[in-house]
Amino acid sequence: MKFQKDIILFINTNIIDKIKKCVDDLYPNETFGLILGPRPNQIPQEDPDAYQYHYIGEIFECVEPSEQSPVSFFMDNTEELFRILEKAKNKYNRRVLSIFHSHPSGAYPSGFDRDYMKFLDNSYSKIYKNQIWTIMDASNKDLNGFIYLYDELMQITIEIRE
Repeated sequence: MKFQKDIILFINTNIIDKIKKCVDDLYPNETFGLILGPRPNQIPQEDPDAYQYHYIGEIFECVEPSEQSPVSFFMDNTEELFRILEKAKNKYNRRVLSIFHSHPSGAYPSGFDRDYMKFLDNSYSKIYKNQIWTIMDASNKDLNGFIYLYDELMQITIEIRE
């Protein structure tokens, strides 16, 4: 898997604590949630044509998944997922920066996750094109971020800060 170096998701430790609680509360089942924040900051780099994009996660909302399962957090349907995303965006007046879920073991996308990321990236709602996905390993709390970009799944940097 390629690494997309110009996208960084910053998450404060208080948000990480909320994510961990959400994961622990539903373990051994997968958890689902949203990380929200302002528009990403575009940071110019030394190369005048290069930028780095900083996403600042300010809010985490744990969402009840549509099914309790150790192998899926899948929402009943895409319209329901879009409704949840829109409701959170309006409630907090922030962008949905990342769709989050946990795995009982491992912090990398499953085949189903990859297919769903690709489907949403190509869906009729372009608002969530190039959506960041975060996945936490419920057993050791490792957290990884991914984005479907240029028709390819890529890993991004997540920086935890105080």
